[in-house]
Amino acid sequence: FDGKFQINAIQPGSYLVEIRNAEGYQPQEITAVLISSDKITFLDNILLSKPKDVQDIDETVVIAYKVPLIDKDGGASGATVTREDISRLPVRSAAGVAQSVGGVNSNEGTGAISVRGSRSDATYFYIDGIKVRGSSNIPKSALEEVAVITGGVPANYGDVTGGIISITTRGPSATYFGSVEAVSSGIYINGADPDGYDGKVIGLDQYGYNLFEGMLSGPLLMKRDSAGNKTKPILGFLISANYTDRLDSRPLSGGSSRIKKDVRDDLLANPLRPNSSGFGTFHNALFLTNSDFETTPWRMNARNRVVSAQAKIDVNTGPSVNLQFGGSLNYSTGTNWGRNGSLLNFGNFGVYNNLDYRVFGRFTQRFNNSQEGSSSKIKSANYNLMVDYSKSTRDFYDPKHQYNMFNYGHVGYYTTTRRPSYEYNSETNTYVHNGFKDVEVDFRPSETNSALAAITSQYYDIYEGAPIGHYENLTQINQGNALRNGDTPESVYGMWSNIGTPYNGFYKSENDQFRVTGAGSVVIGDHSISLGFEYEQRIDRGWTNGTTTGGGGNGPIGIWTIARQLTNFHITELDLNSGVIADSGSFKSITYNRLNSGYAYTSGTGMYGGQRENDNQSFFDYNLRQKLEGVAVDGDYFIDIDQYDPNLLQFDMFSPDELLNSGNSFVSYWGYDHTGKKVKGITDINEYFNEYDENGNFRRFVGAFQPIYMAGYIMDKFAFNDIVFNVGVRVDVFDANQPVLKDPYLFFNARTVAEAEALKASDPTQYEWVNLPESMGDDYVVYVDDVNDPSSINGFRTGMNWFNADGTPVEDPEPIAGSAGIAPWLLNPGQETPDESAFEDYKAQINFMPRVAFSFPISEEASFFAHYDILTKRPTSGYRFDPFEYQFINSRSAIISNANLKPETTVDYELGFQQVLGRTSSLKISAFYREQRNNVQLINVFQAHPATYR
Repeated sequence: FDGKFQINAIQPGSYLVEIRNAEGYQPQEITAVLISSDKITFLDNILLSKPKDVQDIDETVVIAYKVPLIDKDGGASGATVTREDISRLPVRSAAGVAQSVGGVNSNEGTGAISVRGSRSDATYFYIDGIKVRGSSNIPKSALEEVAVITGGVPANYGDVTGGIISITTRGPSATYFGSVEAVSSGIYINGADPDGYDGKVIGLDQYGYNLFEGMLSGPLLMKRDSAGNKTKPILGFLISANYTDRLDSRPLSGGSSRIKKDVRDDLLANPLRPNSSGFGTFHNALFLTNSDFETTPWRMNARNRVVSAQAKIDVNTGPSVNLQFGGSLNYSTGTNWGRNGSLLNFGNFGVYNNLDYRVFGRFTQRFNNSQEGSSSKIKSANYNLMVDYSKSTRDFYDPKHQYNMFNYGHVGYYTTTRRPSYEYNSETNTYVHNGFKDVEVDFRPSETNSALAAITSQYYDIYEGAPIGHYENLTQINQGNALRNGDTPESVYGMWSNIGTPYNGFYKSENDQFRVTGAGSVVIGDHSISLGFEYEQRIDRGWTNGTTTGGGGNGPIGIWTIARQLTNFHITELDLNSGVIADSGSFKSITYNRLNSGYAYTSGTGMYGGQRENDNQSFFDYNLRQKLEGVAVDGDYFIDIDQYDPNLLQFDMFSPDELLNSGNSFVSYWGYDHTGKKVKGITDINEYFNEYDENGNFRRFVGAFQPIYMAGYIMDKFAFNDIVFNVGVRVDVFDANQPVLKDPYLFFNARTVAEAEALKASDPTQYEWVNLPESMGDDYVVYVDDVNDPSSINGFRTGMNWFNADGTPVEDPEPIAGSAGIAPWLLNPGQETPDESAFEDYKAQINFMPRVAFSFPISEEASFFAHYDILTKRPTSGYRFDPFEYQFINSRSAIISNANLKPETTVDYELGFQQVLGRTSSLKISAFYREQRNNVQLINVFQAHPATYR
């Protein structure tokens, strides 16, 4: 082999290289040779030693490997940080290690990584070849190397327009070893006070940082020789785990303010004071002063805990075949701390639970041409196949109420006394029944939210024995600053959540990722040619009631309000055909029954459903009556819902449309039904808008988001006279696998010029007003003066280009709109909801990406490097098809996701130079040009029909 050797398909790490059987020379070992991912490691100028004495011919010479100051395989920009260097860095995460590389920046607040000015979602983490979704956190002791590529991305990486951070974890050892590490800045000790006022930290600081980490590795099964001696491992393992507990991960520089304990207790006991100059009460929290607060070193109730683990098992089935299995896990839990609740309401933050785990199995086989003098140009070949699965789950909720939605806003038990009200008719001397009047509301507090119940309890104490004007009905209670079920106390100065305000949000999600990847490499002469493929399927699902921050929106607390509105809705009017006349001698009275407008019941079917447009009884009311003993589902008994226990009420008592609430939604979901149960399948337009369930309700089925990503590449990496080339091409295919609008300006089909021309030809008299300029294309959309009764053409449009009735281009389409707004000539003017005819399947996007990188030495101490890349990345946010947005486009915030988003693109050039300055230092200078295209941004779709949106 003329002293030349090449070894391929080596996992990154530190290796011992042995040179033996060189005739006339001593054996030699080069220790700690660093092999990095996606790079060639050169072992140049190896000088073998001749023994001074023939007897020393078998004595091994040991040489320590020195990492070169300049990288000969430097076509790609970035750096590789090895385990030895990682151990010296004052960081514990791979993201922290990546920040030590030039061109990598981190958002101080969120920790999001960006590379060379790209957005944070343009950079991907890989752990042992697995594309990371969720957290990339793994124990520091498990890190073998962190390779950061900021430019010159090779063809075996795709779906990225920023940079690559590739994490390689340590492999199993042939001998047993382990380590244990503990770090503490202080131990938090909670006292007897349930709110944490007497808690303290004992230690170096007041922020309670504690970490424990351990690692163990070694052989599980050893191969033995004929004498029974252990020779080499067949099965090896490595496991590493970390536990971190932080009382406050981001303490404020001047400490955090909180209400004093005695003041807080007094507010809980006496939350209200009467209005001395008028009706109602004031919250005592509005009268707090600076002396009522104190400062604590840490933020109250901001504690979080993280557990991370990494495991790997190697199976050596032979000299050329290797099996590897592994996985990682990260679990974090803590409070969803918010500034608005930190002063008074720190005991009611929500909690989060985040879980990310991934597992993989990899099969590798190598083929070597070890016959010296062989005429074959193929020196070696290898291939590997890997299957991996990742899952990320997220949960946000109130830790006390969790999944019990009706508990969030429950204040107490309200029983209202009602009596008929009458209007006197002087002409007939008759008192005519005109409705029902609430005369008094009895209140019994609940322990579910005791701080809220205390507000209403004190309100009743203030006005004890005086229901008139104060608690004749629920509205008076609310107006008096007390609380009903579903109410929260007013915030203090519009800034701070009042004491006892529950966390008003619930969110859960599951994101699954399944990948199959394969790669093969063959060494032909000086060329290392690689081919590979990747297939990825994602399944994303989520369900939310309120917001993850627990503030605003129709969260779980508001469920009581919608339940109250839906109960008895069909019996609010009187049946004027059912009057009962009573004659007292001096006057008469007429009393009516309640009018039952529940269609299904008046027809005597006893079933919920039927002709729903004629049925005024809500599905919630129907289910509630089924639960109440002695209450007929088709009767006219008036239900006082606020007197019942929240455990009686369930979320599945609502129909989907009742929770969607005409666009002012209480829920949002995909991959779940409206109650939060998992469903299978993908979203179908007609199924969402037109399909009924067994009860006659619209199902409003929304399937999980299931995009598909595929890729293939070919790459040639070779060294010629110390010049290293890496030339390749990659093809990415992305299919969002969902419906998209055919025309973003139209939710309903409209006539084109060709269709209008055909219509006029069929009946010239009726359509004599149809005048079509010759310059208008057949596929141009026609706009008229009135959607329902067109009588003239106002303009035309193709794509985003508008034309007036004469065919003249216009910048502003406002003049084309009629008196009632923009009016496309619709095929079906009476259509109220979109259907599948306005949509089409997302067209798979195919992207070709050439990659060229090379580096060449000027001398032993200097070299140039350059690269040219085209990178593409599928959309990462704002592109999931959400049918809610189309259903309620006229009644909600008109910002909708663009289901037809195309991949983003980056074109990258770089030229650089590196020079050795001394024995321990070098200089690297580079200039790059990066052009980013098709980045996601908010746009206005002006004069769309039926509404302008963004």
